[in-house]
Amino acid sequence: MNDTNAILSRDEIAIIQKLASEKRLQLNYTNNAPVTYDLFGILDNLNIHLLEYPIRSSNGTNAFSAVIFCNTINNKKYTFLGLNTSNLLTEQYFAIAHELYHFFTNDNTTMCSSERTDEIEMRANRFAAEFLLPETALTNILLDEFGKTSLYNYELPVLLRFIARIHCTWWLPYISIVRRLHEIEAISIKQCNTLLIQDINDENSYFPKICKAINPEIYHRINSATNKIGTSPKNIEIFIRNYENDAIDDETFLKILKIFNLDPSYFGYNFEISDEDYNDLEDVLEKTDS
Repeated sequence: MNDTNAILSRDEIAIIQKLASEKRLQLNYTNNAPVTYDLFGILDNLNIHLLEYPIRSSNGTNAFSAVIFCNTINNKKYTFLGLNTSNLLTEQYFAIAHELYHFFTNDNTTMCSSERTDEIEMRANRFAAEFLLPETALTNILLDEFGKTSLYNYELPVLLRFIARIHCTWWLPYISIVRRLHEIEAISIKQCNTLLIQDINDENSYFPKICKAINPEIYHRINSATNKIGTSPKNIEIFIRNYENDAIDDETFLKILKIFNLDPSYFGYNFEISDEDYNDLEDVLEKTDS
């Protein structure tokens, strides 16, 4: 994530902050309440269909974080969000908030993932930061804990402990919190760079130890890849109803359930498939997976 302050003007940042605050309030969250815990529910409330799948490129790095796209089927508009669950959970949350910027600013009328520029992506990153941890909330936390909004005179261990508390409460990636502190000028560029080069992935380093002392269960949960294959319960119900209404046949129904590692027996359907039909179906599914 780049330094958005170096690219976005004060007016642009103010507009993004206003949008993030408005959307939080529309979703019944004040600026002092974390929304990270409820992001999947927020997608459901916004009628955004979530598709979760772990995807890594051939060299082992993450292929993408998330993508949102819109489509019209039978004159009805649908919005889908594909989420790469091979990322850490905190990274997944940030990616969802990033994509929500594209959703909110495109008014759900065009292909949400089209014609993105570096500047648009920077705006989306800043929106995600403001949506997940508003500047007013972070400022209030600083005032409550230190009685000031500037941490320029504090040593590294104090900064790391403060970031650890934010990390375990607001569920943001470590790097995002460091960027937030620099964005609101709570830390200097030198402090920011020092924090960014810390090896936070070493379980024996200072930051992980502090996080595990604060809340080991939360720390391990948000710093693990879920690798989940799934979709929202609402989508599963749509699949089942389409099958019950003969909108999709047995093979398509089984293929869809297979994608999400679901067995038809979970929903009360027991298929009797001959060995020949089973082999044919396996061939189809293998081609789908590839």
